Amino acid sequence: MSSMATYQNLLIHGPVEPGNGWHRKKRHLFLFRDYLLISNTRCKNILKIKCVIPLHIVWMDKVEEGDSDAKKSFLLGWPMENFRATFLSLEQKEKWCSLLERNINLTKEKDNQKTLELPIFIKDIQHSPVAVTATSFDTVNDIIKKTLSIIGITIKEDTHSGIGDFAADLDPATTTWVNPHLL
Repeated sequence: MSSMATYQNLLIHGPVEPGNGWHRKKRHLFLFRDYLLISNTRCKNILKIKCVIPLHIVWMDKVEEGDSDAKKSFLLGWPMENFRATFLSLEQKEKWCSLLERNINLTKEKDNQKTLELPIFIKDIQHSPVAVTATSFDTVNDIIKKTLSIIGITIKEDTHSGIGDFAADLDPATTTWVNPHLL
């Protein structure tokens, strides 16, 4: 088990049948505050962990009506997997759905509030590296604008190119241009 998941309280656990189409397996889910752990079912009191998924990458959706298990199911997924999770009862499904949704939202909110201090190295600048604080909402353009502001270069946005008027003042002989497709 992941070392991060070992220090968290277990919120709920129980059997589930994840399935894609007709293919179903019996599994056991464990919900922690920030992780969802999937294992095989209890066989001889030994659990084999199949995967540990951070909740900030998990998504949920309802199952379209169609068969008798649809009311006891919801869709569960993350970037490398998705499946229909079918529970033993409607009550169990509702409890899982509520706890999962709440903890996914809490984890995503917590993840979105993180900031990162980026050291930006600038050639021919005395105070290099420059430290720029970035959030998960910042784009590359936001980071560039923050960096230029710190080193004292102001730009006036050109509504057509997005590059700005400062590019016209640069000497092409001394400026190094980087092809962004090579990065």
